[in-house]
Amino acid sequence: MAIMKEALIIWLSAFTAIASAHRSIHDEGIGYVFLQRFPLTGGLFYHTEVLVCNRNEFSADDQAMLDKTVASMTDFSEMDDTWWAARTATCVEMGYGGAACSEECCGVPHGPTQIFYEIISRTAVISII
Repeated sequence: MAIMKEALIIWLSAFTAIASAHRSIHDEGIGYVFLQRFPLTGGLFYHTEVLVCNRNEFSADDQAMLDKTVASMTDFSEMDDTWWAARTATCVEMGYGGAACSEECCGVPHGPTQIFYEIISRTAVISII
């Protein structure tokens, strides 16, 4: 039970930081921050990743919808899978996949796949999805 509580506290801390970053990025008119959630085997836990997308990657209609969604958010807003599947935005994907290595940030891939992440792909940095 202590592990579950610790995981929840870490998740809430990460979520608070993401929400704060999103408001800051959005308020400056730069873009949008999304939290992707992927179910892990067994369905009890999730792997999450952050997408940072330039505002210009979205159509004017999408920008208006996203701006309206952000303005009315209190916690989070879930985007329907059909919305993701119909978008062609290229974003930056940030995720931690874990690795059996000793170098700093070795579990955080940062190559072309993450820098030019296609939002429609709905893929994670870990392979168990």
